[in-house]
Amino acid sequence: RDAPPARAEEVTALLVGIAREYAKTLVASIHSVGLVRAHFRRVVGIRNGALQFDVSARELTEGMLAAL
Repeated sequence: RDAPPARAEEVTALLVGIAREYAKTLVASIHSVGLVRAHFRRVVGIRNGALQFDVSARELTEGMLAAL
C-alpha cells in the first residue's frame, strides 16, 4: 500500500534534509516522478537489474521513464 501523497512528500523532504545536513548520499527507490523532480538532483533508472540511465533530474524525460 502506498503512503498518502502528503505523507510521502513529508517523509521524502525529511530524508533529503537529513542527508544534506550530514553531507551523505541518499539512495531511495521512488516511483513518484513528482517527488523525484522536486527533491533529487540525480536520477538513476534501473530495469531488470541493468542501468538504463544516470542523469540530473533536469535531464529526465518522459521517454526515459517510459523505457523503464
